[in-house]
Amino acid sequence: REVAQPAALKGPMKSISRLASSMGSWDEQAPDFEGHMDLMLKKVRSAEQSALRDGWSPQRSRVGDFIESTPYEIFTSLAIAANTVIIVIDTDQRAYRPDADVWVAIINYVFLGIYTVDLCLRLFVFRWAFFSSSWSLLDLFVVVSDIASEILT
Repeated sequence: REVAQPAALKGPMKSISRLASSMGSWDEQAPDFEGHMDLMLKKVRSAEQSALRDGWSPQRSRVGDFIESTPYEIFTSLAIAANTVIIVIDTDQRAYRPDADVWVAIINYVFLGIYTVDLCLRLFVFRWAFFSSSWSLLDLFVVVSDIASEILT
């Protein structure tokens, strides 16, 4: 027996039923429940992502794909880890000598450049949605305050 649905739910329910029917049976795609759930989540995320990007320009889509790619995430993670090591070295050197080495300043400028480019790319891709993420706001605060610190010193 069919249950009557409010008009507001008819569109989303059709989308969900299309997605569920595209999943196929459990046996043909994922033999276990967790595998099936992972597969379903990947398809849902892919559908959400393509729906979100429908109005995007080709350049914005390409940049979005690039900044969400695994190699880019690995690169930024390694940059953050390397910057942490440089900060420790710089702090240790300043404990013994107040004047910092030139190479440390140059490397800090390189990292600031990397973080600034990353921030600009994410602003270009996510636009106003960028400001809804706490992590993005933290990144924005850190990069802007670091740039202001460099300008003032």
